[in-house]
Amino acid sequence: MTTHHDLEKYDKAGMHKVYDIWPELAGESYKKNLDKIDFRGVDNIILIGMGDSGTIEDALSAILSKTGIHLCAVKGHHLQKVL
Repeated sequence: MTTHHDLEKYDKAGMHKVYDIWPELAGESYKKNLDKIDFRGVDNIILIGMGDSGTIEDALSAILSKTGIHLCAVKGHHLQKVL
């Protein structure tokens, strides 16, 4: 089992600390009053992520399938020619 000591030893940048506060970060972002993104002129989006980071690609792909915007989800270590 991975211990806190193991995380400190191998995660020199402290990324595990960001994961610990993820619920608070998500809540703060949700409450922000942000302007909508203007997608006029955008016809292709490339998202790169694996694991949980790749999950949002699936959700966005489903949402954008109702529009004229093509989403390419890359879930690996290599970018392929997509356009």
